[in-house]
Order: sequence, then C-alpha cells, then structure tokens
Amino acid sequence: MFAARCGCPDFIGIAAGRGPPAAGRPRRIEMIKMLSKISLSLQQKVMLGLLALYWSGIFALTHITIPPLMLRQMQASDKALHFLVYFILIILLWFSISPAEKVNFRKKKIWIILPLLLFYAAIDEWLQGFEASRTRDIMDFVANVEGLSAGLVIICLFSFWPAALAATAAAIFVFTGAVRIQFTGQLAFVRPLFLLTSFGFFTFAWNRFLSSFAPAESKLQKIKMLILAIAVPAGLIAAVKLLTRFTGRVFGTKDIILSAAAILAVVVAIYLVSLLKSFSPQRKN
Repeated sequence: MFAARCGCPDFIGIAAGRGPPAAGRPRRIEMIKMLSKISLSLQQKVMLGLLALYWSGIFALTHITIPPLMLRQMQASDKALHFLVYFILIILLWFSISPAEKVNFRKKKIWIILPLLLFYAAIDEWLQGFEASRTRDIMDFVANVEGLSAGLVIICLFSFWPAALAATAAAIFVFTGAVRIQFTGQLAFVRPLFLLTSFGFFTFAWNRFLSSFAPAESKLQKIKMLILAIAVPAGLIAAVKLLTRFTGRVFGTKDIILSAAAILAVVVAIYLVSLLKSFSPQRKN
C-alpha cells in the first residue's frame, strides 16, 4: 500500500515472491542470462589459477636481487628465458579467457590481450632498471616480443591441448638445454620435481589430445593407442638428451629415469581410471 502511494518499488512484495513490476521482469531475466553466460568451467578456473600463480611468480622473480653466485651457476641464455616466459604467458592468458577457441583476429579479444602484454613487457623491463642487480636491456624486450609472437602463432594454429603440449615441451627444452644451475642442499629437490611434473603433465596433455580422436574399440586399436601414449613422451626424452649434447648441458641417467617414471606413472593412472569407468556401468546393472 505504502509503496503504491509513494511510487516506490514494492521490495517487500518482490521478496515475498509476488515478483517485480512487469517492466522490471525482462531486465531481471536478461541479467540472469548474462550471468549464466559468464559462468566459468572447471578448466577455465584451473587456467585462471595457474595464470595468477605464473604471472605473480615471474613478476617477483624479475624484481628480486639474484645473488652473483647463482647467476654464474645458471650459465643460461638470458634471452632464452625471456622468450620462454612470454611464450608461456600469452598461451596461459589466452586459454584462461577463451579455453575452447583459437585466436580469431576478427574478434576484439586478441586486440586487447596483445597491447596489454606488450605494455606489460615494456614496463617490466623499464622497472628492472631500478633493481641493483639488473639493468634495462632493449634486447630483453625484443626477446619478450619474440616469445609473444611465437606463442601467438601457437594459439592461432592449435586448440588447448596441442598448445599445452607446445608450451610444456618448450619449458623442458629451455630448462634442460639452456639452464644449468646446481640445486644443492635444501633446493636439491627442485630439478627432480621439475622433471617429474613437466614430463608428467606433457604425458597427460598428450593422452588428452589422443582421446579427442575416435575411441579405440578393438584390442589392436587399444594397443596402438597405448604405444602412442608412451612413444611421443619417450621421444621427448630422446630429443632432450640430443639437445643437451649440443648445448653441453647434463641430462644424465638419473634424469632419464625420473622422466620415464613420470611418463609411466601418468599412463598407468590414465589406464586404471579408464578401466574403472568401463566397469562402472556393469556394476550399476
């Protein structure tokens, strides 16, 4: 009554379920539709979490003072690291926003992302001039742009899982073939952990990519798929070993065993999960 007299919306009536005025209902329906469209998938939530960790991590690492001893131990190509950081960054950012799409230059998304990353790369390099152990270097910025360009090619040509394979393989090649740092003492776990996680994720991404094709029905097809599931990650180990011979880095027997163990563990886990899924309908029946 009071709301009708004063011309105010009947908020009590709306809360009681009588609904808003007729003119307000289309707006509410339209808002609900908009909210439903921006709901995030699990994959997108994971990508956004990884992006937040990765971006904050590289910002912290590029603005802390690195001890001279660690710099000498790394014996790494600084430009290769700049290239890799931005190569991965654009792939993570793109698939955090559009997890199921390749780049379409007719849409606005990529024209927002590219200037944003170029601006960040320039500002990040400029800010490093204020750090005692760092200097501004235009060639570092060039390496950043090259990494962005290479990542842009990947997200133009490939969908999520092939792009994830490319990014993981690039990280493995750089950290095994370009970086040689002796992690000792409390940091001795870093290299084994990197090998286990990187080769494990590469194997997982490769198997997800394989599963996008027609499922294997016959035993022969399943055997072929199993061979493929192991052969490509194993080929990556062989490629890394060959690369380290040319670059003078070390990828020894222990590294090979750890990488192979990660591959086999992921393949066995995927096989066991698929086996359990195949038995679940029979149990229900």
